[in-house]
Amino acid sequence: MFEFQFYALALILVASLGLFLIRAGVRVQGFLLGMVAWMAYISMLGHSGVLHDFSPPPRILLLVVIPAFGIISWVFLTGRHRLLLESVPPWLPMVFQSFRIWVEFLLLGAYLRGLASAEPTMAGYNYDILVPLSGLSLAFLVYKKRVFGEKWVFAWNVAGLCILASVVFTFMTLAAFPSLWGYETTTVKPMLGEMPYLLVAGFFMPVAVFMHVFSIIQIRQTSRVAHSG
Repeated sequence: MFEFQFYALALILVASLGLFLIRAGVRVQGFLLGMVAWMAYISMLGHSGVLHDFSPPPRILLLVVIPAFGIISWVFLTGRHRLLLESVPPWLPMVFQSFRIWVEFLLLGAYLRGLASAEPTMAGYNYDILVPLSGLSLAFLVYKKRVFGEKWVFAWNVAGLCILASVVFTFMTLAAFPSLWGYETTTVKPMLGEMPYLLVAGFFMPVAVFMHVFSIIQIRQTSRVAHSG
């Protein structure tokens, strides 16, 4: 049941992203095919066992995280996000990040099952749950009550990206350089390099990054329109 939650969350996110595209008038066939291809790719990596080796350089970073960021960069550089800029309300990417609350409890569950040490979870130095919680409040105060300006949203997005980077750094160093944390060997179990746990690095984290970057671009576009007006 615990492992099923990873797949359930992934399915919900894919469906939600597909609805965003439909709302923008974009055909979702290409998106869905891309999702199937990406899931097949990371599933193949997980099944092959190539990600069980956490010695440097970290293979999850090289084979999963960097390619995922490459896809995100391609989407933005080719302008495939532009139709979404006006069709998606600016508060929605902030509220969408609430899925990270679920992710943090999944990570905590993995720790409680002995798959990793406490450091990269809520029980250690992972403060990522503060991002979606604060995002819900900030979206209400900025876009509903108009108490704060969008510069607060920009700062929130930057802080969210920094917190994500710190979590990735914690995982990668625990896996490849455990001595930095006072351990003789890695505390990350090989199972975390398999599905469904691989969805954290291969899908959930990249989706969070995409939403942060998308939100920043939305804010910049709104600011340019306001100044030109």
